[in-house]
Amino acid sequence: MDQPAQERIIQLSAQLERSARLVYDAEKRVRTLVTAMPTGIFVTDEAGVIAAANPKSIDLFRSSAEQMVGQNIRQYFLSSTEQPQQEFFSDNLKETAKPLELTALRTSGDKFACEVQVRPFSSSGMVQFLVVVDDVSERHELERMKKEFVAMVSHDLRTPLSSIQAFLTLIGEGVYEERSAQLKQRAVSMGDEALRLITMINSLLDLDKLEAGQLEMYFDEVACSSLVERSIQSISSLAENRHIKLEILLPAGETKVIADADYIVQVLINLLSNALKFSPANGKVTLVAEATGIDQVTFQVVDQGPGIPEEFLPRLFNRFEQATADDARVRGGSGLGLSIAKAIVEQHGGSIGVDSVRGQGSSFWFVIPRST
Repeated sequence: MDQPAQERIIQLSAQLERSARLVYDAEKRVRTLVTAMPTGIFVTDEAGVIAAANPKSIDLFRSSAEQMVGQNIRQYFLSSTEQPQQEFFSDNLKETAKPLELTALRTSGDKFACEVQVRPFSSSGMVQFLVVVDDVSERHELERMKKEFVAMVSHDLRTPLSSIQAFLTLIGEGVYEERSAQLKQRAVSMGDEALRLITMINSLLDLDKLEAGQLEMYFDEVACSSLVERSIQSISSLAENRHIKLEILLPAGETKVIADADYIVQVLINLLSNALKFSPANGKVTLVAEATGIDQVTFQVVDQGPGIPEEFLPRLFNRFEQATADDARVRGGSGLGLSIAKAIVEQHGGSIGVDSVRGQGSSFWFVIPRST
């Protein structure tokens, strides 16, 4: 073989090597990109059988690559009748022009809301599909909270303001000119409505400050008995009016906590008020304070009310939450108290929670540092 031919072969070999390296590098970058993608990505054949899945998709479905690869993707999505195989998977997969909102089914049986996009592509002469899955559960939760916020504001702000406006209009028209007793009664009622609105607005401002860490607190050693006594004094009249017995259980000896007394009393009053509102007449509400371990004290308010639905418990301490749609109307309140209580307790370095069984009452508790 002559010298020029050998040189051309060497050059061609070098070009092929460079091309192979470029292809390898490109594939590596694609693999890295797909692996790092914050959305779930599946590759399927025309029948919907999963050929590959990125780590995010495995995480979304709480599964493993071994479990999912080789399975038909249809089984991981539910139809409107809660049966596998969504309509767009009915025959062959087909490209979707815009994301479809579907219900996905994890291998554990849990469900989550998702958006799915399908794109066809060719690989080695075969048609395959890229299925991109986005978890939109958080977005749906935010939308739900927004709707509930609007409903709550509509009830807690617009309704009393409309009543106050109507009352002032009647005064202006002279309706109460010769009915002073009724005017006084109505004025007191409207004053209560105005006070409730001011309290709600102040609660909103306090909660924003608490969550931003801007509300000043003054921590000191405080006796648990003092906190309990102040709280009971504040709500004793409400308990008497509802004919509810208050039972107090305190730890033996003088147990103290590190706290801003005023704010912890506010938390206790909120929990006790809720317990009284939801307890039946002639029932009992129990307030327990006990040392738990060497460095904590647990406060617990136990009622004999209707309990809280299990599905509602995870979001009970969110803003503007009520266990049922008519709780605010029937019981009063803005749905802010527990959110504020949570923020106060957490700023004390503690935690707050609830244990409840429907029909068997509720037990609200919080834990804060103990003075040692």
